[in-house]
Amino acid sequence: MGELINLKKPRNTNSGVADKVLIALVEWFAEGGIKSPGPYVNFGDAVVINEDHEFLPGKGFIECSLAPEKNFYNAKSSGEIGFQKFENNLTVVIPGSYDQEHDTIKELLNKPVIALIQDSTCFAGFFYQVGSECVYAYISPSFSTGTTKEGQKAYTVEILNRAKSVLLYKGGTPATPDPLIAIINGSIEGSTVSLDALDSIIYGAVHYKYTVYYRDDADVLQTVELPEDADTAEFDTSILVGWNAAGFAVKLSIWNDWDSDETHTSDSTGQRPYVAGGFDNGFDDGFDFNINI
Repeated sequence: MGELINLKKPRNTNSGVADKVLIALVEWFAEGGIKSPGPYVNFGDAVVINEDHEFLPGKGFIECSLAPEKNFYNAKSSGEIGFQKFENNLTVVIPGSYDQEHDTIKELLNKPVIALIQDSTCFAGFFYQVGSECVYAYISPSFSTGTTKEGQKAYTVEILNRAKSVLLYKGGTPATPDPLIAIINGSIEGSTVSLDALDSIIYGAVHYKYTVYYRDDADVLQTVELPEDADTAEFDTSILVGWNAAGFAVKLSIWNDWDSDETHTSDSTGQRPYVAGGFDNGFDDGFDFNINI
């Protein structure tokens, strides 16, 4: 530490950063999972993280695609002479306006994060990291639709922290899976219909409940809530009266022990018409739904 080296042969001089950013909430990391530069052996080790960050099960970085040629990382020194640090500013433009985008920004706002963006020279083999195990980063977003004549409908997001140096990351970048996608597998035997989605839920220790929707003989919408956390949910096919034309649909609601106030519920998708002796989907005794939550 404290050594200096001659800088006579500049390398990696192409400007810019990649067109995607990786962001993770600090609460998603395992205890001690936000890594820092390791033991100093070779010149440069003081600013490079070589270990993989470690996450809680089912967690990782989310990836945001960015507008091209609008994204940059700046590190500018500030403070009293002799006591300066770097003001890290990663500015990215996330294009579009849609519900998942606005909800994601809402969930990131005012929460500590770690952000990574790859250098535009991919074979350089590193990311710029904003945020550390000691000084977290925070986002500062602004949204604009532009006008019908010019501009861009997008979020401009600044990701900010203070640090003693530019920090480079060379570890792995595990991704957070797309949340709570399930396939409901079903079967019919005699007068009982069975539903089971547990094998297909992607991550998390969760609670779950099925709700079945159908229309009776008077064409009135009816619902049946199945038992909470049942491994296999069953209902008697006597309720299928009047389904011949309308079929039925299933909603799957999922929530976590640590986030019981937020319940994710699927759209009422996967409708299948009921016919005598089975479901009209090419199988005599089975069916499946694709459910997005």
